[in-house]
Amino acid sequence: MVSELSDTLIKGVAEIIAIVLSVLVTVIIPYAVLLFRAWAKAKIAEAKAKVESIENTELREEFESALARLDATADTVVADIESTIKKYTAEGKVLNPEKIKEQAEVRIRNRLDPASKQLLLKRFGDERFGKLVSSKVEQKALRLNLHKKAIC
Repeated sequence: MVSELSDTLIKGVAEIIAIVLSVLVTVIIPYAVLLFRAWAKAKIAEAKAKVESIENTELREEFESALARLDATADTVVADIESTIKKYTAEGKVLNPEKIKEQAEVRIRNRLDPASKQLLLKRFGDERFGKLVSSKVEQKALRLNLHKKAIC
């Protein structure tokens, strides 16, 4: 009788272990795998975002540098044109404002370093880049009061 009881007890414990293992295999392990996958995807997304922010920061810095270079080039070109205007007006020559403005824009396009020019053209396109250069010329001319003399 004790032997039958212990056999029954052993069979019952074995069945309980089998049930626990089946629950473990069918429910808990797949759920744990899903949690691990979600955690891994989050870590990968976080790493990608960090890399993209570095690239965006570098690109933004390059873009800001290109705009600063355009600004400096526009300053130089407009100052050169200012001296030309002073020279010609001292000689009594009449200057065509549109021609001077067009010449300033061409000079800026030619003097701007190729890397900055390429980045700005890529960002704005040719038409918007032309408008940007034109507005820089007008801005610099207004700052130097050249618009009254002949540039704009």
